[in-house]
Amino acid sequence: MDAIPALLQSHFEDPYHRGSCERATHGSQAHDPGSRHFVSMQLRIDERVVERREGDAHRLIEEAWFDSQGCVYCEGPASMLVQYCEGKSVDEFEGLDDSFFLRLTELDRIAEPASCQMLAWTAFQAALYSTEFDDNRPLFGGPSLGEES
Repeated sequence: MDAIPALLQSHFEDPYHRGSCERATHGSQAHDPGSRHFVSMQLRIDERVVERREGDAHRLIEEAWFDSQGCVYCEGPASMLVQYCEGKSVDEFEGLDDSFFLRLTELDRIAEPASCQMLAWTAFQAALYSTEFDDNRPLFGGPSLGEES
């Protein structure tokens, strides 16, 4: 396997907003059945239309959090993505494809992709457009961090 990009390794070792978003409005999860890795995304999106530059209206991503189980290629990109998306409008992500995510997370530098590397992007895209979110239900079937020994 290729050398892990330094920024990706840094986010894996010291993740940004790993855990639960207290007032999440949107959420989703993605699994890689082959590796048992998963990523869940929770977003707090201001559904009120926020006026921004030049009169354009945007729904703002106020907070983004993730939880995951996996390797550096699964967890590092999730941290990078939630840090990047906070403060941006939902509209800014419309029309973006996998290549955007690969460049953002430096995964485009890796010759041999891991099967779980797109989990964060998949969960994030689904969370952006989720219509029902119950923040009292677990997003995945594993124990909470407090339940682990």
